[in-house]
Amino acid sequence: GWRPKGDDELFDMDVVLDQFKLEDVSPSGAIFDRTKLDWMSGMYLRKMSVGDLVKKLDGYWHIPTDAHPDEAWKERAIATVHDRMKKLSDADTMINFAFESEWTTEVVEFDPALLIPKKGSVEAVADALKWSLEWLTSYVDAWDAAPMKEAMIATIAVAGRRNVDVLWPLRVALTLRAASPDVFDMLALLGKEESLRRIKYFLK
Repeated sequence: GWRPKGDDELFDMDVVLDQFKLEDVSPSGAIFDRTKLDWMSGMYLRKMSVGDLVKKLDGYWHIPTDAHPDEAWKERAIATVHDRMKKLSDADTMINFAFESEWTTEVVEFDPALLIPKKGSVEAVADALKWSLEWLTSYVDAWDAAPMKEAMIATIAVAGRRNVDVLWPLRVALTLRAASPDVFDMLALLGKEESLRRIKYFLK
C-alpha cells in the first residue's frame, strides 16, 4: 500500500500525483476501510457548493417521476442535508420524503411510536400536533424558516410548553424520520399546504 507523508488525509489529485513515488509503496497489503472512505467522501462533498453538488447528483438522486422541482427547489432541498451527506446516493434516503408521493407511500409503513419524544405519550403527541396545526394555520407572515422559527419558539414559551414536546412530533410528522433536517427548514421547503396536510394525517 501507499500513503502520503505527514498527517494530511485529504488531497487534490494534483497533490497526489506530485507526492506519489513507487519506492514509497509498502509490500504489506493495503487495508480497504469503508468507514474512512465514506468520511473522506463526505468531506469532499461538503467542500462543494450546493449548486455544484446538485449537478453532481444527476444519476444518483432519483426524483419521483410525478415531481417536477425546479433547480432553486433542488438546491434548497439539498442545502438542508448537505452537511450530513457522505455519498451522492444519500440524497434519496435523506431528502426524498420531501416529495408528496414519496411521503404518502412511506407513511403507510410508518410506526407512529416514532412521533413520541422521550418521556412523552400518545395523548401528549396528539395535543402537540393539534396545537402546531392551529398555530401554523393561523400564521400569516412569510413562510420562511427564520421568521417562522422566531415566532413559533416564542409562542411555545408563552404557552408554557417545551420545545421538544412540540417540535419533535412536528418534525417527525413532516419527515417520517428520527434523524432529519431542522423542522423549520422542512416547513419552509414543503410549503404551508403540504406541511398542514402531513400534520392532519396524524390527527385523523
